[in-house]
Amino acid sequence: MAAADRRHAAAVEQWDTDPFLLNTLSGTIDLRSGELRKHRRDDFLTKITAVGPNGDCKLWLQFLDRIIAGDSELQAFLQTHDRLLPDRQYT
Repeated sequence: MAAADRRHAAAVEQWDTDPFLLNTLSGTIDLRSGELRKHRRDDFLTKITAVGPNGDCKLWLQFLDRIIAGDSELQAFLQTHDRLLPDRQYT
């Protein structure tokens, strides 16, 4: 296709150039700001995660419960300050 129509041609260097964009099933997350936005062709992302924000993460929540001994207050703190944990409340 690219040989027939140069509009479909792409250089290797244009793919996956921004290491702070995380392509998920729910959209693209800018890891600098935490913003979730719709997928964009011009991001040229070639990889995608198997899950997205607000997804079902039972195994992760079980692990988290075990390592912080069920401390929901600590989990809320980590979610607010580090953006490392799923954004749902755990009981």
